[in-house]
Order: sequence, then structure tokens, then C-alpha cells
Amino acid sequence: MAYHSTENNFKWLSPFNDHNKLAILCTEDNRQLIMHRSGIPLLQRLFQHQALCWPEIERHVPSRHIALVWFMQALQYCEVNHVLNWKKPGIQYNRTFQILITRAAFALVCQQTNDIALYGLMKYADLFRMLFEDNNNDRSTICQQIRNTNKDLFQRCHADKPGDKLRLLSKMCSGHSTVRLIRMIAFFQRFASDCNTLHDFIINILPQYSSFGEALSNDIYFMNLLSNYLISTINSDSRLQEIILKTRFHLQLFSITAVKLQRQLDEANMLASITY
Repeated sequence: MAYHSTENNFKWLSPFNDHNKLAILCTEDNRQLIMHRSGIPLLQRLFQHQALCWPEIERHVPSRHIALVWFMQALQYCEVNHVLNWKKPGIQYNRTFQILITRAAFALVCQQTNDIALYGLMKYADLFRMLFEDNNNDRSTICQQIRNTNKDLFQRCHADKPGDKLRLLSKMCSGHSTVRLIRMIAFFQRFASDCNTLHDFIINILPQYSSFGEALSNDIYFMNLLSNYLISTINSDSRLQEIILKTRFHLQLFSITAVKLQRQLDEANMLASITY
């Protein structure tokens, strides 16, 4: 039994706008596997499967699981595995966050929205929508904060052509680009560690703000996770280092010139005193 139809209240970004893929994914068997506790062991194995990072999954995955592996690839779980494989000492992540956002994503794209309330997935659904909903207010709020920060630092660091860089940044942040700024890996790193859970964020931080997007845009930890574009741009295109080097060079020349002038002034003073 398939659930998906082309009549959907949400408009999704790629790859979740592929109706053929969703029609294969959205079956009762897959719903039972993803939503029920009995399916967790299989999900855990698929989360760690190397095929998540391979383009041709059909050659490496049983046919009954191809749709699920495609789904996990679309959720950018290859990058999640990179973080887990290369995590810093002392940081502990768990897969609970991954299981819950997988359930929320399935319920949304397969139009099983009753499952979101049934399994308590409202905030996980909000995170998925920030990533893949075509026009999402929370993502727009985060993107505006990113643009403001980047614009300020581009000016301070004398980056070349800041207007072009801000336009590219806006496109990446909107989701209408092959390279996206807000990705699953940022949510995973922010909310999947044992000491920084989504539950803690909802209880302690979210009530201080009017929306989820505003809360995240003021969360320093989360915003730092989105700073790769800024860092790479400053490193590659900032003229600040050139300006500093030129300033140091001119200051050195000034010092040398001052020493030479001082000698000439001393000699002139000596001649003046002798003449006098």
C-alpha cells in the first residue's frame, strides 16, 4: 500500500520533489519499519551502511531496502557518519535524534501527518521543514541573521566583491542551490550530543523567542556550525592581510626614514652650533 500522492500541502526542495522516488518509499511496510520500535535495529544498521556515501546504491543494497537508503542519502546521513567517525575526543553523539527526525521526515513527505502528533515529532518536523520546505519562514529568519553577520565581517575584513558573495550566500541559504548552507549535519551536531539535546533546547531556550528560527539564529553554537562559507571566504578573498602587511611595511619605512632624518638633523644642529 502506497501513501504518497502528488497532492501535497507542502512544496519540497530537491530531492524530496521527486514523486517517483517518494511513491516507492511511502509504503505501509516502510512506515511500520520507521515508526515502530521493532524497526530500530534495521534503521541503525542502515544508518551506518557505507552505501549512504555511494552514488550507485542498487549494486550494494538489497532491493527491498533501496528506497530507504535513498531516503537516508537524501537526508544527508553520509555527512552525519563522517562526523561520527571523526568526532573530537570527549564529544558523545547518539542516534536517537537521527531516528526521530527520520520518522518526522517520513511522516511529512509521505503525508502521514497524524504520525507527527502520535509520536511527538512536532519539533523534529520543524527542523526537517527548515531544511527541505521550499519556502520556510524559520529558514528565512536564520538566513537573514547569517547575511547580516557575513555582510558586517566582509566589510571589516575587506573581502573582494562583497555584493556577489552575499548574493551567492542568499542562494545557498534559500536551498535553491546544489550547495546548501543549512544542512542536516548542523542540526545533528547541535542536538544529537548527550549534553545538548533538542529537548533541552525546547525547554530552556525556545520559550525566550517568538519562533524556532529566531531561537536558532540567536544560538551561538548553532550559528558557528554554519560559518564555513564565511571562514573560507575570508581566508581566500579578504584583503585584510595584504593591508596589514603593507601597513607594517610602510611603518618600517617610516622608522628607517626617521632614523636617517634624525642623523641629518643632528648634523645640521652641530654645524649650526659651530657656526654660531
